Amino acid sequence: MALKEWHSSQVRNIPGRIDNLKTSLSALDGKGDEDVLTDDEVADL
Repeated sequence: MALKEWHSSQVRNIPGRIDNLKTSLSALDGKGDEDVLTDDEVADL
């Protein structure tokens, strides 16, 4: 039963996760055009 609940919560969050990742990538991309990215920011890309 726990696996079924975990799967349901993961599937339900996919659209929100995609939107958050798109926002983060856009912000990092814009920052990369203006400033040098840190190693952690490059790893996120």
